[in-house]
Amino acid sequence: MEARLQASPSIGGGPTRTAGVHWPARALLILGIVGLAAVALLHAGLIPRGAWGADEFQTFGMFRAHGWQYLWFRFISWSPRPFSEALIALYAALVRATGRPHIVVVLGIVWAAAVLALLPALSATRGIARAYRLLGALAVLCVVILGRDVASVFYWPFGAVAYAPVVTVAMVLLFRAATPAATTLGNRGVTAALLIAAAWASETGAMLVVVHTALLSLWLAWHRRPIRPDTWLPLLAGAGVIGVLVAGHRIDMAMLPGGSAARFHHPFASLAAAAQQLIPEALALDISHFTAGSLLGGTLVKLAFFLGIQGCWMTADPARRGVPSRLAVVAVSFPLTCFLILLASYYQYGLDCCDRHAFVRQALWFMAVAALAIWTAPHGEPGRGWRGVATPIALLLAVGLLLAPRSRAIWQDWRDYQDPMIARGLTWQSGRSPGPDMTIYQVRKDPMTYRLPDHADGCVQDWWAASIGWFFPGKTCIRVVTGAAPP
Repeated sequence: MEARLQASPSIGGGPTRTAGVHWPARALLILGIVGLAAVALLHAGLIPRGAWGADEFQTFGMFRAHGWQYLWFRFISWSPRPFSEALIALYAALVRATGRPHIVVVLGIVWAAAVLALLPALSATRGIARAYRLLGALAVLCVVILGRDVASVFYWPFGAVAYAPVVTVAMVLLFRAATPAATTLGNRGVTAALLIAAAWASETGAMLVVVHTALLSLWLAWHRRPIRPDTWLPLLAGAGVIGVLVAGHRIDMAMLPGGSAARFHHPFASLAAAAQQLIPEALALDISHFTAGSLLGGTLVKLAFFLGIQGCWMTADPARRGVPSRLAVVAVSFPLTCFLILLASYYQYGLDCCDRHAFVRQALWFMAVAALAIWTAPHGEPGRGWRGVATPIALLLAVGLLLAPRSRAIWQDWRDYQDPMIARGLTWQSGRSPGPDMTIYQVRKDPMTYRLPDHADGCVQDWWAASIGWFFPGKTCIRVVTGAAPP
């Protein structure tokens, strides 16, 4: 009997016997990998449907008029984000040099980075164990891109360069912590560089880096381990961005429409509002709605996700038992970051702002669940017993419940695949035409479409219309056609 067992190294070098994984479990494993990969590919294939917002028109138009001086002004005033602003500067130069939006190029790089962030999950393991890690990594990617406001991050260039690095680096932190073998000097240096990039991408990234590295420092001190520069350098980078934001222009911004005067710049009221929202947000299916159905559905999704991720990271390696795990740091730092994002939003704006922040928080909540699941994964060989069958089913159930409300929109997007590209071409053609009038063509709203605000017939009288006038000089009357098929 023993001679028929095939052994392959597991994470700690111990044997992982795969002959005991029967064909129903293997078939479900393959089905799970294919199904989750299909969900990710269905979304990635919609990259060409990405769109500019008013920010691109305004920034690139001002760059055309004032050159690098304007980009420097952005950085030293209200957007002191070294990493994302450097990417915006490169993007602006590319657009000015070619006269094209290059949306697919920018979003393609962002999506590729998110896929590469899954690779640490597959390191230091082989055979059936690696297949289950792949299943779990794909599940994490799927629950991220199935977030409510994915359009504002993964299908909008300016949102992508500022907020996608935060989610991507969070995935790296999760999978690095789940793989103790990935602690060499080179890996530590790469992780530190990624943390600094996330801290310099947006204020949410700075909060994540400050919280995570501060808790990691405490964890290292508790276990009497050295605190190296790869820990305190990202901490300083994140704290620096937050400090500049707080001391600079943004602290003087007015309360947003719909904000609460009782919370705006009132720390204790903002603290209470953030605390009240934390638990419902952790449980809800949709991070923006806290109905009974959303809470029950979200709890079911996260429970199935938890059980599935547990099964993917089971191991029989005795070296893993009793070893202090950095997953505890990840499991605590992600929810604490969500709390700080909410607190800062209520204090700064008087309300829970904005769609990009909500997307980041929803992703962090799911990754916190994944960290807790990996941390508490039972000791045993992956794919054996009832868990070999239940693991793919649980993850397919979790992703399927998140996908169901979006399935119709995805089908329509693939059916009308060319419409956004046609609309974009007509918009640019109108912008470059002679005369003061131009028309913005937009497709209908869906979860993967980022659009300018809807507007009735006639010339738009709003700040973003003036922004478009900067990009297309001489255009003073901007009309919007939304929802109709392009002519």
